[in-house]
Amino acid sequence: MTTELITGKVWPAIHAAAEMARGRKLAAVAYIGEDGAELLSDFAEGDVLVCNMGPGALQAGATHPDAIATLIRRGVHVYSHPSLHAKVYVLGAVAIVGSANVSSNAANRLIEVVTRTTDARLVTDARRFIRSTCRNSMQIDSAYLREARKAYRRPRGGANSGKPARAEKPSVRLHVEDFVGSDPPTLVEKHYRANVDDWQAKAGPSSKWSADFSWDDNRRWLRDNDWVLWVYVGGKSPEVLPPMQVLCRLPAGGRSAQIVTWYRAANKRPLAWNHVKGRVLANANYELEYGQTVKSTAAVKSIFALWKLEDRA
Repeated sequence: MTTELITGKVWPAIHAAAEMARGRKLAAVAYIGEDGAELLSDFAEGDVLVCNMGPGALQAGATHPDAIATLIRRGVHVYSHPSLHAKVYVLGAVAIVGSANVSSNAANRLIEVVTRTTDARLVTDARRFIRSTCRNSMQIDSAYLREARKAYRRPRGGANSGKPARAEKPSVRLHVEDFVGSDPPTLVEKHYRANVDDWQAKAGPSSKWSADFSWDDNRRWLRDNDWVLWVYVGGKSPEVLPPMQVLCRLPAGGRSAQIVTWYRAANKRPLAWNHVKGRVLANANYELEYGQTVKSTAAVKSIFALWKLEDRA
């Protein structure tokens, strides 16, 4: 049993362990660069990779869809979790945990550090972590890859490094959506009960913000930090909840096809749809409609002002 710290160029140690590994190889690594399939050349049919291929990582150029597609063609089971930031490799009887993404930057330019261990208990714990993360992640399929290629943006400053580029602060994206209230499916309700405390902590002080959620099965391309203006249309007079900010989108788990979106929701009262629509038209000369993304900066500011919310995107 050995445990050692490896610094500097760490990928030779990862390659050596992968070449000698028997059985299924597993990794939970946040970002997969354009050359990621080459770096994971020992990963083949039946091996498992969970990465961050969420909207944020794609927009930042952190995970490259072509590398993921190559791994899938080899038979690797690839999953995505939009909150993953870990770098854990389980290669046979060896676990390697540290800072190294699967990228040319990590392999050739950056100073990385990892711990390599053959301690059976630690290897088991690392394997358990990866499998648990997979169960709470979305498996990448051809449909998701198509959307990922559309969303991917190459980072500024050259080839994909496997690490998010520093981006300029984006303008607010606010979507107007109609919603008819209904009870969530069983697995969505289970997902909510299991995670609401964690997301409440991320939403902010409970005196001002609440963790809220919605669900769908069509993978609408919502980005982290987008805002949604929900219009409840089921009653006689539609009401509008204050703008909710997207925190994360996650699969409900199990065999459910539902995707759960978590929001930061302001603890403020709803307003009548006609009132909101009329005020925005008067203040910004902008016509609100269901199903649109608001493209007027003045209209977005007018909507936020109705609830005295500052622009938080």
